[in-house]
Amino acid sequence: MSRIDITDINIGLKIDGSPNIGSQQGSCSKGGLENVLELTAVKKKLDLNESPRGEDAENNFQEVDDEEKNKDKEKDVAELKSSGEEKGVEYLVVEDKDVEVAEENEGILWELAIGTPTNIVAHATVDFVTAVLHGKPLGGDNVRVSITRVIQGAAEIPFPIDDEIITVDQAVGTFIAWPKNMLLEVKANSDRVKSRAVKGGKKNGPRKMKKVNDLVSEPEPVAFKLSEEAFGSSDKKCLFKSDISAVCFGGEISGTVICMFINILQENLRKHKMTDMISFVDPAKIGALGCGTPAARSRALALRFKSAKPSQVFLLPYHHTNHWALTVVNPDAQMVYHLDPLKRRIANEEWIEVVNNGIKIYKEDVKRFLKKKINWENLAGVPAQIGTTDCGLFVMLYMREICIDKELKFASKWARRSNLVFDSDDLNEIRSAWAKYFMRQHAS
Repeated sequence: MSRIDITDINIGLKIDGSPNIGSQQGSCSKGGLENVLELTAVKKKLDLNESPRGEDAENNFQEVDDEEKNKDKEKDVAELKSSGEEKGVEYLVVEDKDVEVAEENEGILWELAIGTPTNIVAHATVDFVTAVLHGKPLGGDNVRVSITRVIQGAAEIPFPIDDEIITVDQAVGTFIAWPKNMLLEVKANSDRVKSRAVKGGKKNGPRKMKKVNDLVSEPEPVAFKLSEEAFGSSDKKCLFKSDISAVCFGGEISGTVICMFINILQENLRKHKMTDMISFVDPAKIGALGCGTPAARSRALALRFKSAKPSQVFLLPYHHTNHWALTVVNPDAQMVYHLDPLKRRIANEEWIEVVNNGIKIYKEDVKRFLKKKINWENLAGVPAQIGTTDCGLFVMLYMREICIDKELKFASKWARRSNLVFDSDDLNEIRSAWAKYFMRQHAS
């Protein structure tokens, strides 16, 4: 499986380096996969919905002359395109040619990992399309999987289902959620719809109107390492095509996208000699879903705070119930700032407990004086998000604004409600910076 080719994504940078995207006031911007295949017609046809098998398949092929074939083709295309336009569905024509067409994710196996990409606990098939599991949204960082082979049966799955399905063994036979960055493709089945030779040396191939998304499978993810200077570790992350599309064309931003942006910010902090002032925490270790118990998340924070320099602040992108917010922590001063793109006060008592306990454990471990109270301040003056799925981009904007201020006056700047805004140009600037970094590091 080849790596993600940047041309597949159609990022579309302008000459000046900014993405070729307009203002995205809404959340459902469309773009990307159009006119994916152009295949040459010949005289035979095969229905993909009833693919012939074995020797009897030869008898199912019917000869048609050019005139009849062209008439049938024009009629079918006109009817299906008309139907697709009425339903708002993109279609393409897959015409006769010596070509392989794989049904969506058919025969593709993935490794499921827990904790680190090398800790494989099972093999599974993955559904990249369905966004809901058991009536609940999966979120942009997760996918629906079905386990096909157990490797570590006693391992606890990232998202237990009530008290019944907790381990890998118990998850066999049902669908469960799994983090995208803990998937690795291991096998692609070659048993696809193939062309067949017939008398006269002519070949038969599939001819059928298919949805674009039914013919485009998720390619191999792009792996990159976290900046150890920024995160305190060099863990590996996996970036999917859907992540890149979300940045460029609109959609839910994943924690992996935010981590890559933090790598960019760290380069700027190093350039301006601000690394002792600001550091970061991996959102995959502190989020509300799939990141362990509140106690485990508090311990992860305490471990990260151990490297704190005097007066250094830590930026914590936090994901909860399909929404991103930013928490800024000064562990030595026991000050915590809450920045929500929806300008809401924090209502999640569990998150407050996780952060407070992280600070307490850190103070005890380094034997420093612990004040009686840990202060939380809601920064209500932050610019509010524009669309319904822009919260991730706005968290990235907040982090950028904090990182370019050498005096770290973000608390006084955003302490009170104001008319400050980030517009579409600001969002496109973030997209452009992210796209340039991605292409510099990974484009082939």
